[in-house]
Amino acid sequence: MYVPEYGAGNVPELEDENTPSPEDQALAQIMYTKEIERAGQLVAGDYELELLVEALADGQRGKDLEDVLGTDTKGLAAVRKRWIRKLQVSFPDGVPL
Repeated sequence: MYVPEYGAGNVPELEDENTPSPEDQALAQIMYTKEIERAGQLVAGDYELELLVEALADGQRGKDLEDVLGTDTKGLAAVRKRWIRKLQVSFPDGVPL
């Protein structure tokens, strides 16, 4: 099946060049399923971190994450810091993703 380039014919240009294609997103989800499960086990019992990991795995960012967590920008930053600390403690030699 032929798929024309973005911007050719009736296919619109991407608004953000850094946005992965739907195919890339589906492939990443398949490839990283085990890593996402490991991350879920790592945060088990911490409701906010569980929500963060699930939302990140679903591709949510920024305001969407704030909405999922029911917080503002500062609250999201605090949850992200906890997540980073948890990763640093659990993987002192770096995250194996």
